[in-house]
Amino acid sequence: MAFLHLLVTSLSNDLALASPSPRDTIDHIPDIRSLSSIIYSCIFTVAGCLWISVRPNIPSPNHSRLRILRSKLNIMFWVLASPDFVVFWAFRQWLEASILAKKYRDRGWTRTHGQFVIIGGFMLYSEGRPLQTLSVQKFNALLSEGAIEFPSITESEIRARGQQSPILTTIVGLQALWFVIQCSARFSSHLYVTHLELLTLALVVITALLYVVWWDRPLDVGHAVRVDLKYDYPGLAELGEERTERYDFIREKRIRGQARKLLAPEPPAVKRSRSYLSMAFSLLFRVFIGWPFLSIIEDVGALVFSVDSASIPEGSLHPPLFYCPETSVIPYHVLLPITSLLGCAFNGVNIILFSSTFPSSGAELAWKIGTLVTTGFSGLSVAIYIALLFNQIILVRFSARFLEIWSNVLLTLTLIVLCCGFLAFLPARITLIVDAFVCLGSLPETAFDVVSWTTYIPHFS
Repeated sequence: MAFLHLLVTSLSNDLALASPSPRDTIDHIPDIRSLSSIIYSCIFTVAGCLWISVRPNIPSPNHSRLRILRSKLNIMFWVLASPDFVVFWAFRQWLEASILAKKYRDRGWTRTHGQFVIIGGFMLYSEGRPLQTLSVQKFNALLSEGAIEFPSITESEIRARGQQSPILTTIVGLQALWFVIQCSARFSSHLYVTHLELLTLALVVITALLYVVWWDRPLDVGHAVRVDLKYDYPGLAELGEERTERYDFIREKRIRGQARKLLAPEPPAVKRSRSYLSMAFSLLFRVFIGWPFLSIIEDVGALVFSVDSASIPEGSLHPPLFYCPETSVIPYHVLLPITSLLGCAFNGVNIILFSSTFPSSGAELAWKIGTLVTTGFSGLSVAIYIALLFNQIILVRFSARFLEIWSNVLLTLTLIVLCCGFLAFLPARITLIVDAFVCLGSLPETAFDVVSWTTYIPHFS
């Protein structure tokens, strides 16, 4: 993190020293764009695409608007930082929603109903008070036991509960379409494409994929549908919450536990006198190092492996942020390599600008290192998943004790490598975003030329 701080400081100094292009102040000349229009179009495009594509779960009735916004911003952060993880999570939800739609097809259910259950669409009530949000497992179990009535809600009623504005969606769609067309036109016309525009273009493609996967998922639903419990059901807390996966993620939980002890240790049972300097240092460590890193580790565990996010805790009035039920065996060995390859493509596209203009050698080095680290991490993930797949095949054929021990060692080393690699991946990703803005300080003249016919497409810039 200290390296990242020094690098960002150096890059910011480069931007401050770089002289603005004379074309930045010439907004009235035809077929010429300004630096501000480049920045505004990228920011508006990214913000709009994120807002309509990110669809969080239904919040608790007790949640404030600030907490609801924070949950959505948390998912947006991960789309910016590691979109392949979010796509992997969204696609697993899509699979579970498809299973639910098939299960209750004779009752008129569609994938929209399945997604509605997954986002916490049904709240269990008893004697007029809410007990908890129904997980997919508990919903299925209570229905099979006859403890609840089958909810009668149509697909149109579910969509009406969402807050998706057709006008805003159309505006963002036109803006994204214009952005893709004008970037493609610039590439084909051999006009300069800025680093910020390339990052934005990649994000537009990713958010479009996310929008398609979550097409059946209503946007920003505020309240769940009430489902009444017919009678007191014994053992309600444990009903239907078992996981179907044979892999229980014990290693992931142990690594997360060790990280929690290291980054956010419990206060000692016996209080001892400490200096003000020691307490201040401990507070700063928790706020700026411990809490961010621990949040990242827990979010990655929930996003990728559904650690503590495959079920809804007893009495909770909302699902976990990255909730994804596991009512069937999910083909991790297929989905993880595919999404990692998507991450390779998303980060590897930055190689296109390796030979472009940079304001300084530091900015050029930062762009190349950031690209290689992010792309390399995704490539390493693919290689590891393939190695684990072959290892599993060997274990099926040869069940010798030595091979089992080797498998445990390999899995543990894999988790350690992935955790350490991700700690390098995230700063590298942030460096790329910062560097994209820094590179705007020294642009060639062709960066301000426009393809004239693209200006006739409605857009904001």
